[in-house]
Amino acid sequence: MKQKRPSRAANGMTSTYVKEGLHVREVEVEVSILPGMPSFQIVGLPEKAVKESRERVKAAIINSGYAFPARRVLVNLSPADLPKSGGYFDLPIALAILVAAGYIQHNKHTASAVWVGELSLHGKITGSGLLPFLITAYQLKKSIVIPKEMVLPRSLSGLHACKVESLRDAIEVFKRNIWEESHKITTYDTTEPDELSADFAMVEGRQWEKWTCLIAAAGKHHLLLQGPPGVGKTLMAQCFSSILPPLDPEKILEVAMIYSWHGEVRLNDSVPLRSPHHHVTPGGLLGGGIPFTPGEVSLAHHGVLFLDEITEYRRGMLDQLREALVHGEINLSRVHNKVKLATNFQLIAAMNPCPCGYHGDNSRCICGHLDIKKHQKNISGPFLDRLDMHIFFKKTSDAFPEYSELCNKNLAETMADDLGCSQNMRRIVCELQVKQIKRQGVLNADLSWSQCQDYVRAARCANDKFTQIEANIESQGRSWQKTIRVARTISDYYNSPSIRPVDLALAAKYGGHRFYA
Repeated sequence: MKQKRPSRAANGMTSTYVKEGLHVREVEVEVSILPGMPSFQIVGLPEKAVKESRERVKAAIINSGYAFPARRVLVNLSPADLPKSGGYFDLPIALAILVAAGYIQHNKHTASAVWVGELSLHGKITGSGLLPFLITAYQLKKSIVIPKEMVLPRSLSGLHACKVESLRDAIEVFKRNIWEESHKITTYDTTEPDELSADFAMVEGRQWEKWTCLIAAAGKHHLLLQGPPGVGKTLMAQCFSSILPPLDPEKILEVAMIYSWHGEVRLNDSVPLRSPHHHVTPGGLLGGGIPFTPGEVSLAHHGVLFLDEITEYRRGMLDQLREALVHGEINLSRVHNKVKLATNFQLIAAMNPCPCGYHGDNSRCICGHLDIKKHQKNISGPFLDRLDMHIFFKKTSDAFPEYSELCNKNLAETMADDLGCSQNMRRIVCELQVKQIKRQGVLNADLSWSQCQDYVRAARCANDKFTQIEANIESQGRSWQKTIRVARTISDYYNSPSIRPVDLALAAKYGGHRFYA
């Protein structure tokens, strides 16, 4: 007896995105309509929300005026070993079924497009938390179809996006090839408020401290502020981000991607400022949890991480930042995955010299010798050695006390004109950073060992006194390198082609990691 030939399966496919750790990967939604008893099955490690999409997709197709295939419908989410979660698989699954059933066919736009959106039972398309997908599509220059209710930020104005309100609208994109028309009517949000930040105009006096902040910002040097309570350490740290250059479009998207894993939308050009409490957990500082979310060091990427009262942090907590301070990234190994996190931030730390804060003032300090030792013991030498500049706030600020000893006083006084407000300081910081990038390709804080040696050789040839001061400093290794980096930034401020001896001496004073009295 001749065996009956089985019916041929009908196939359809669309593309979508899925979140994997802190990254986004493309997923192919494959549908086969097979002979057999009517059923609807999804394979490829779907989680609860994806499994429930079967009922939403079936109802949305029927309510949109199409018959759901009365055969065995098999959906495969590839790659199969990657867990799939979220309701945004509804739209690509529904469209792949309609393609396999022969109701619609791909055109040149839809075949390569990415589809994301959750379906209601009536076919309306909604969605939330889709910003990582938009950023990924923008970076990869891919077309993406999104819910009409989404408002695209100004930073993604070049995104090739199509907005659809319902499943019927998505089907029209297939049938009428109206992608270009839909793209033209897409609107973009242009109301992105800037973050409010403190201004250095709020700081009375403190010219020397302001100038130190300017130098630290210009070279992206990590800074430690010490002093008694109430002298303005916290205020100046909060003002620090206001003198940094705005983020360029590429950095805006990098920061936005990191914040999106916390469910936050951040797409303005102001640098992020993070100030975690000293009771923060290691996971909150570095990143962790299930699902994995970035910590404060990643949220401060391309911005400022301000740690107030660093002596109050648990012992060893600050040492976990050493890798991030040196390399601008950290590698975390957790039970479920291994993650590399971008942590290119600038650290501003503040502390009191003793528990009461008045160490050195015999009339006010009530701390004993052991109290002071215990207070300072939480901060390790290796951590302090990674901070480029340290400054002590006195109760009353003299105008450039240290610089006046090392340089002509008239030169020191001219610096006060640049410190009136954050706007003036930011202009100078931008000019200095552009000069550094144009000259060496990186900011001074990122100078390599060989680049530092080249600058030292040039300084020795330019001035004989440089060698004498260099011998008096007696610094080696990382200490020597960070001193040269800071000295190069100070020289840039004065438009000096080489590092001057006075700049090296001042940089050495800044770099002495010691507790002040």
